Amino acid sequence: MNWKFWEQKKVEPPPRTFEDSLPTDLYHHAVLIGALFARSAPPFDMWRDPTVDVPTALDPTFQRLSQSFQVRVWMVLVGEKHGTQASKHALDVFCLQVARGRGTCDARQLFNNFVDIGNVTDRAVQSATTDENQKGSNMPWTYFAAKEMLVRLAEQLQQNKVDGEFQGNEALLGKCIAHATDKASAVFDTMLRNVCYTSETFEEWLWSTRPGGHERHLQRRWNNPLFTADRRKVTAADVYHAWIKDSEAIEALTVRVEELFREWAEVSAGNHSMLKRVDELIASYCKIGGDTVVLETLQSARRHVIEWWKESLADNSEKQQALELAEQKWTEFEYLDNVFVQQATNPEYIPLDELIPALLSEPIENIRAYCKYLVQTNEDNPIPALHSVALSYVREGTYNALSFDDKAPDWQDKLDAISTTDTTTSSKEFM
Repeated sequence: MNWKFWEQKKVEPPPRTFEDSLPTDLYHHAVLIGALFARSAPPFDMWRDPTVDVPTALDPTFQRLSQSFQVRVWMVLVGEKHGTQASKHALDVFCLQVARGRGTCDARQLFNNFVDIGNVTDRAVQSATTDENQKGSNMPWTYFAAKEMLVRLAEQLQQNKVDGEFQGNEALLGKCIAHATDKASAVFDTMLRNVCYTSETFEEWLWSTRPGGHERHLQRRWNNPLFTADRRKVTAADVYHAWIKDSEAIEALTVRVEELFREWAEVSAGNHSMLKRVDELIASYCKIGGDTVVLETLQSARRHVIEWWKESLADNSEKQQALELAEQKWTEFEYLDNVFVQQATNPEYIPLDELIPALLSEPIENIRAYCKYLVQTNEDNPIPALHSVALSYVREGTYNALSFDDKAPDWQDKLDAISTTDTTTSSKEFM
């Protein structure tokens, strides 16, 4: 008898499941979600609450808004699993895919719209959790979100709507948003279960509207012939890591601002040190760049300090005049609040060997501000001539960069801006 112990029974592989067919990296996952959204494919076709009789005229509006809140659910789930910056990266790719799929959309505008939906959601959740709502009507957050979106729509149509004039449509839309987000949450949770994130897998991105210093320099370098060939290449991973650095910098600055405000109640009207600290924080922001909310907060705080100080000096015209003169001089230092000028002084943002191409990549107003900064002198500067030497270096580098080819947009205007800056200008002209 011929025994064949080595022969094993053939085992059929288990049938592929829905999860087996899904992308396992975040880049291709985001591409898929964008394609599904563009086609209103599941889960984006599951926005309508079956118990709601949607008015025919409002059907497209209900669909668009409900699906937008579904995208918000997806962003939150991605952020919870992979972090805020990964969520932004995924949203970039999603918006680019939707724009391609529809053929008529602006990816940047889509991105801004979805970020705005997130802000609406946050406000709606806050409204729903107020004591007044919980003790009274106890409406869900979706009701408040729906109401805000309908108010906006009415404003766009130049209709003045107030409470009670939506004929109950805000409640109907709220139910659709609740139904849509519940359905989407279940689907996205399954789709994200096995998804991993590495920035290296990403092939595209959207530049930030208000980039921080690290991202801004990547923008300058990207496909820019003023830079060397190797520095013109920028990857999505480079952008991601720049986002991380910029985000950490602005978060650290925010902590300092919050510490300042905690001491605010103890500050006297004429406290010079408080004004100095606010000015230092403004200068720190200009070196970092990015989110302007922090800058706007600091500028508002500075105005309050100045007005407060002026009121305390109401009976002392001499000191009040001195304060006003000091403020006038402050405003005349135009480079102090110029983000490029401040970042150009920090090699972490702009390496010295890339200063010339970086300068020529900037708008003309930034070029003029930087050149004025170079010639700015004051009594405390022991070697004012160094500023003229630096400006000469910039001029020479500019001529070398532009002598053979018109590489920079408006290069002649930029060259003129550098060439016409007066190296003999005294500090008093600008101070």
